[in-house]
Amino acid sequence: MGRWSSGYDARLQTDATEVRVLPGPPKEYMTRIHVRRDLIAADRKNGTVSNAIGVETTGMRKRYGKRVEILGRVTFVYRPERPLHCGARAWAETTGRVVVHRG
Repeated sequence: MGRWSSGYDARLQTDATEVRVLPGPPKEYMTRIHVRRDLIAADRKNGTVSNAIGVETTGMRKRYGKRVEILGRVTFVYRPERPLHCGARAWAETTGRVVVHRG
C-alpha cells in the first residue's frame, strides 16, 4: 500500500528496468518534474548516463529516473523570476500518478 491509504504503489521488473508507480497524491499535493542540467553536463563530460529527471511530490522524498510517464493532466511552468529551491526555472506539475523508470 502506498503512502496514502487510497494510493497505489507497486514495483515491476521489466527488461532489467525498475519501474516504480508512485501513488496519485491527494488534491492538495502537487508533483513537480524537472530535468537536472548539472547531471546531463556531467554525463556528457564523463561519458556516463545518470537518472537526470527529478520527480518531487510534497511529503515524499525526491525520486530520479531516465524516463517519466505522467498519468493524468500536466501543466508546464516557466518561471525565471522565482525558480524552485533547487534552481529549476522550468518544470511540469501534475496531481496525477507518475511512473518513474530508473533503468
